[in-house]
Amino acid sequence: MTTQRKYILNAFGFISVIALGTYLLFDIEALTPRELKFIDLVEAQIAGGLNEDPEAFFPSSGRLPSKFQMGGSPPKVYKLEITTGRRGRRLTFDLSVKRSAEKAFAKFEGRWIHELRANRLGSLEPIELKTLDPTHHRLAKLLRNGKVAGAFFLAQRGRSLFGLTMKGIHLNEFTDLEQTLAPILDEIEQRGAVLMLDD
Repeated sequence: MTTQRKYILNAFGFISVIALGTYLLFDIEALTPRELKFIDLVEAQIAGGLNEDPEAFFPSSGRLPSKFQMGGSPPKVYKLEITTGRRGRRLTFDLSVKRSAEKAFAKFEGRWIHELRANRLGSLEPIELKTLDPTHHRLAKLLRNGKVAGAFFLAQRGRSLFGLTMKGIHLNEFTDLEQTLAPILDEIEQRGAVLMLDD
């Protein structure tokens, strides 16, 4: 085999590996129409609660998605995480589906304890909820260097677990955060376990 032929085969092999890796990466991150609709709902509700235009406050070009699923259709284990917003006013939310409601509740309890001890953005100060059942919903102010820097919300509905971190978005900016979150929680309860499936 000539040197030129070896070079061409090596270059072709390299380009093929890059192309395949890129395809797999984007295929894994591809979001279904239901997931996109859910993301739009979360953004619309939060922006609406802040009296902001959703498209201006949460530009779609600023979305950073991450998705993992395993175990059939619908998957037994699933996690969708989205970071969206603008610098200084960011929203990160995640929706995960566990194998059973019992496992989801155990994860809910464990995650709440973990977030209270070691939230990566600061410390949490729990806040009493007015209308949502505290058995399956928790809310806290996010404090950084003793100052309010945002908020953290955690909910468990059936097999689904929903976490919401607002950085630079404060609770006092909402007229009623619990009412703002109600349509999101209803959607999770109705379709959370099948959100990843195509229509």
